Amino acid sequence: MAMFKIKQIKAEQFAILSDMLPDKDLSLQTEISIFADKVSKDISMRLKLTFLHEKSDICLTLVVLCVFAIHPDSLESFKKDDKVVIPRQILSHFAMHTFGTARGILFCKTEGTVFNKLILPPTNVDALIKHDFVIE
Repeated sequence: MAMFKIKQIKAEQFAILSDMLPDKDLSLQTEISIFADKVSKDISMRLKLTFLHEKSDICLTLVVLCVFAIHPDSLESFKKDDKVVIPRQILSHFAMHTFGTARGILFCKTEGTVFNKLILPPTNVDALIKHDFVIE
């Protein structure tokens, strides 16, 4: 396993767009994107969570950014020719941390509101990350 630290956490967007929390027909849309700083080789994950009522009315949206700094020794082990290839398994681990971070932010941001009842369900992050990530 790679040695790393979470370098930055940012709630890039948070909005409650409804006056009430619906009792039924609530769904969750999840989007995750991965990008890298080509100089520092930091890996960033942006997670967008959108809670929808009846599949179209947005009740709440949250966008979380986590930036991961990989230890130089671990980065060295990922080098292949003139590229750095971050294995899918490491990215899945980062995604797991990003989802956990989003859970905490969702709790804090909704504290004292009816939206604090929202649950971010368990997510198979391994299924979301399909490939290694290559930094040119």
